[in-house]
Amino acid sequence: MKKLIVTLALLCAAACLSQAQTFREMFSPVEFGVGMDVRAGVNLSNMVYVPYVGGQYTLDRMPGFNVGADVNFNFLQGLSLETGLGLSTRGGKDNALGNKYFPVYLRVPLVLALKVGVVDDVQAFINLGGYGALGLFGNVRGERMVLDFFGNGPDSLAQRLDAGLCAGFGVNFLGRFRVGFLYEYGLVNIANAPTRKDIGSFYSSAMSFQLGYILF
Repeated sequence: MKKLIVTLALLCAAACLSQAQTFREMFSPVEFGVGMDVRAGVNLSNMVYVPYVGGQYTLDRMPGFNVGADVNFNFLQGLSLETGLGLSTRGGKDNALGNKYFPVYLRVPLVLALKVGVVDDVQAFINLGGYGALGLFGNVRGERMVLDFFGNGPDSLAQRLDAGLCAGFGVNFLGRFRVGFLYEYGLVNIANAPTRKDIGSFYSSAMSFQLGYILF
């Protein structure tokens, strides 16, 4: 899976660079424009757990979903600033304890996107940036328990704020449709560490496969 994703990313980047005649052409000014698209897809997410006693291990990936809308601001030929709002799952499966973690976040990305026409009605893109997220709800499921992932008060498992880096690639085609891949890596310890020293640290990440429809 990792080799396939890396190969597709390199092909997409090569397509973008090979089609640009010069850097001056690629980044030449254009009339400012705004576009919008809606998207939905599948997540494969996991978390890196660092126990308070030391060491670390990665939880197995959990399937989930993502859905949302993005707005892009075109200010250079082939280059745009994109942001949006959406729902996205995170989590992972701890086989050692038999627990499954499944939080849902409200997510806001902010990325730079490079877009270059490859053939008629096909446009390749790559993007890079970051994201911020607010935990809305979620649970922890074990063999004989169901707990609130976020909860309230000092005994909660995780805090609601998360942020990190993201990178992706894909293609737009037929003027209206988009297929893409996105990888997100969390930089924030989402464990409720200030009040729950016994938890240790959690860092989330996710791979997302997305289908989109370009509204304008």
